[in-house]
Amino acid sequence: FLLIWMTIKWHIIPLNLSGYVSLFRDPYGFFLYFILPWITLAFNFAAIYTRYTRSTILETQSEDYIRTARAKGISDRKILVKHTLRALIAPIATMASLDFATLIGGAILTESIYNLPGLGRLSISSVFEFDLPVLVATTLVSAAVVPTSSMPTKANTAIWKPAKKPLMPFGNMPPSFHRWVKEATVPVGD
Repeated sequence: FLLIWMTIKWHIIPLNLSGYVSLFRDPYGFFLYFILPWITLAFNFAAIYTRYTRSTILETQSEDYIRTARAKGISDRKILVKHTLRALIAPIATMASLDFATLIGGAILTESIYNLPGLGRLSISSVFEFDLPVLVATTLVSAAVVPTSSMPTKANTAIWKPAKKPLMPFGNMPPSFHRWVKEATVPVGD
């Protein structure tokens, strides 16, 4: 309600209450129609991400490898980009994937307030109309969002924070074991 008041009083954010407009028919009208709901949903998460990013950066700045990089004379900007932000990407991506599922739940209320067509509004109307198949379908779609949104996070974590290389079979055995395997191997067909 604060956003709507700011829109009407100060004209900071354009207010468009004319109704839903398709993105393909009028992109500017689509943007005007969705700017307030987008800001409403973003305000929920902006403070959380800002606080988490700040605390993680401050924590990472006290790590040994950051102090070593400073001692080598690497510039602060390069340390921030190459070391600190690299350590920050994986936890932020994990939080974002989990918050994406929360965003779907929060969109139900936002869709109702701003009279938006969407999955949340459909599920609310199916509850009031006792339409069980639609309610089950919207619940399944919403439930499928959680594992689907976590898959890119797993790939992102594998890229940005790679674990040690997996050991090959017998790769960490002493050289005497490898000699024994060679001697014990009998050629096939002799």
